[in-house]
Amino acid sequence: MADATTSRPARIIALLRRRARVLAVLALLLLLLAGLGFWQAIRTDPRSLIHWAGKQAGYALEVGAVERPASGKLVIRQLAIEDFARIEYLELNWSLAALSSRTLDTLWVRGLEIRLGRMQAALAARQPSGSGGSPRTFPFTLRKLVIADSRLVLDNLGPGIPPLPVRLGEVTPMVFENLQLGRSTSDPAAQEVQIADIENLTLYSPYEQFSPVLSFRRIRIGFSWAGIERKQLDLLLLEEPLIYVGPDLFWFSDRLKEAASQAPPTAGGTPAQPWTVNNFEIRAGGLVLTGDGQQSIRLPLLFETRETGLVLSDFSELRLTRAGFTIPSTNLAYPEYQVRIEGMEGELFFSLPVEERGQKDLSNLTPTLKINKASWKGLEVSDLRVSATFDRKGIYGAVFGQCYQGQINGGFTVLLDQAMSWNAWASTSGLDLAPVTQLLSPEHFVMRGTVDSAFNLKARSKTIDSFTGQIDLNRPGTMEITAIDRVLADLPADWTPLKREISRVGLQAFQFYEYTGGHATLAYQPPHSAFSLSLDGQQGKRNFNLTWEDKGLLAAKSPPSPGKPPHPTQAQP
Repeated sequence: MADATTSRPARIIALLRRRARVLAVLALLLLLLAGLGFWQAIRTDPRSLIHWAGKQAGYALEVGAVERPASGKLVIRQLAIEDFARIEYLELNWSLAALSSRTLDTLWVRGLEIRLGRMQAALAARQPSGSGGSPRTFPFTLRKLVIADSRLVLDNLGPGIPPLPVRLGEVTPMVFENLQLGRSTSDPAAQEVQIADIENLTLYSPYEQFSPVLSFRRIRIGFSWAGIERKQLDLLLLEEPLIYVGPDLFWFSDRLKEAASQAPPTAGGTPAQPWTVNNFEIRAGGLVLTGDGQQSIRLPLLFETRETGLVLSDFSELRLTRAGFTIPSTNLAYPEYQVRIEGMEGELFFSLPVEERGQKDLSNLTPTLKINKASWKGLEVSDLRVSATFDRKGIYGAVFGQCYQGQINGGFTVLLDQAMSWNAWASTSGLDLAPVTQLLSPEHFVMRGTVDSAFNLKARSKTIDSFTGQIDLNRPGTMEITAIDRVLADLPADWTPLKREISRVGLQAFQFYEYTGGHATLAYQPPHSAFSLSLDGQQGKRNFNLTWEDKGLLAAKSPPSPGKPPHPTQAQP
């Protein structure tokens, strides 16, 4: 009896083992049959399988054509997802070994167009209501995603704003690697940081097709799928962004502000969760002035910033940094205009939407610069301070610095009109004339002494219309006409000694002159310009009047392409 009782469990275990083998064989046969059915479905009518997959995901798919050019490759042409996405060409590559671990090799996408507003509406419609738990997920890994010649259409900017297309992968395809898709946020793979680069991106005005508003050489985004669920980015790096300051930028800003004010309230009346950027950085940013005529003038400054924990609600409330952008110390050279800037640094405050001058918030675009030295055709100003404010009508600035042992105070206004009109003014006190005249006309005359002066310049873009100035020689000084030395050296050789001596004495009497006071004016108004100089001294009065005609100091030039403004060269220290 004991032997029978003891052997019964052993017989049961043996029976289960034999049946388990049978069950395993049956499961394997069923798996093979399912695989054959799946294979046959792909071979006979792959479009029906795609429709079924879209239905399982909750989207209606329309397929133009499906091809299987080789094993492990599927090509889909003219694919439409609901009314928010269309794809001209899609190529999927996989291997059976990778499929066993839910991994796809590559996905090539060309001619993708996504309408963001419609897509957000479709996603919102699929959100589970109530407390039904988390939606079902199908986690898988995509080793490489390549997107080329595509665009994202921002059709949700607000009432009255035309859709704004953002070109993606137009020059260089966008490449994403090792994407973990469909994972639960609790899955460790969903926490892995992905890196995506967007290169040569330009945002154009929705009102003018060829008028840029913003451009970027490269945008680098670091994110995880769990972070996306929390509206959190790990990295946002903007390299060489250009802000095109002009009517289109401000019009765009106005529409964004209106759209934000008209946005419907969120569910429950609570504000939408903002985005958080753990690490935000801008490198080598620039400002380009554009008028109604789409002329482009790049400002001689670069800016950068770095911030952690940046919170962005929406574009209409954009204040990218609390302390402002940093303008790092740099040297810039513009050989075409004989301009050189040394040791320029400062801060730039930037926020949208802008406010009108005189209102409370004037921190739209406000650079404050410190320049060790600036020169134009050899004329130098040192220890320069420049502050400016931008608004929808123009730029308004103030300047203070040191100039040849004296001081200079001035300002400028640049209007963002079709002609890009601008004017500048300055006054000096205690200016030393000697280095100025030695630089401008050493072959004609040199003056020594200190003076006070005031100047005014009016121009359109790169063409000077007028330049007027007044100089008060209210302190004693000297004037030496150096050109007389050349005249004396070139006296005719056939003159008699007496004639040569009389000429020498007469000319030398005018060569050196000590004055006690005087006044000078300059009126440069092409084609007619004039210069006058009146001096008083113990040797008598000296009056000089000069007039001339020309076609302008700076001839009008064709404006550069709106997308490629002139860029300063990086000068060596």
